[in-house]
Amino acid sequence: QKDDAAEVIEKMLAADIIVMGTPVYFYAMSAQMKMMIDRCCGPYTEMKDKEFYFIATAAEEDETIMDRIVATFMGFLDCLENPTVKGTLFCGGVWHTGEIKGSPKLQEAYEMGRQA
Repeated sequence: QKDDAAEVIEKMLAADIIVMGTPVYFYAMSAQMKMMIDRCCGPYTEMKDKEFYFIATAAEEDETIMDRIVATFMGFLDCLENPTVKGTLFCGGVWHTGEIKGSPKLQEAYEMGRQA
């Protein structure tokens, strides 16, 4: 298919570092993120030696939710050649627009990016 997802996949193939971020809905990654991963089914064999960061936001504040999200991301990475997880970040307690404003998690995300 030639659509926005195809363009994103092309950028992923060209990138050295990939940040995958998703809101958490009903204790799982968003359907849009899962669809993006599923769309990599064809070209995933070309994704070699990539570094990954995983970011998730949720209304729930329980940080163990991130374990589920990372496990799903790892299912994707298990199919890739030589991927490296460089960092994960969970920001709970954000549901409505603007609730993340002022969160120290924004600085953590920034610092992860600076160190990449």
